[in-house]
Amino acid sequence: MYIIGAMNILRKICIILGIVLVFTATFYAGAQKAQYAARIIELKGKAEIKGPAAKKFSPAKAGMQLREGDLLFTNKDSMAVVSIKERNTAAKITLYENTQLRMVELSIDKKTGIQKTLLDLGIGKVDIKTSRPRAKKSVFQVKTPTSVLDITEAQLTIEVEARP
Repeated sequence: MYIIGAMNILRKICIILGIVLVFTATFYAGAQKAQYAARIIELKGKAEIKGPAAKKFSPAKAGMQLREGDLLFTNKDSMAVVSIKERNTAAKITLYENTQLRMVELSIDKKTGIQKTLLDLGIGKVDIKTSRPRAKKSVFQVKTPTSVLDITEAQLTIEVEARP
């Protein structure tokens, strides 16, 4: 009887220690990775933004921050310029009319300085000008419906056309 009671107590202690360990590991991992924001620095015409939880688009304005998950859409005869400036990366992205660009991931590891930028170009045309990231393993990628481009230091134009 004493053995069964001791085993139950030992089992409960192991469960509590396991829970504490999981919470500690989760907190530590989460504390190392942070999100950063992009910013609309110029806007001509009309553009709209939709957050990850939003059901509708709302008007975009110059100076507005774009966070992870946000979708930016430029209307006909419109153009927007987005700036991404963080410790390791500087990028300037020009969105031309009828362009849809999602900020899929904008994260930085606080400890290593490694930054990950992933943009999803659904449709339209963008000009991208980036500088070389200072942290060697930093990543700047643009996803299109047919490919994923790894960009280091470059100036390039990417266009995704509507399917007929």
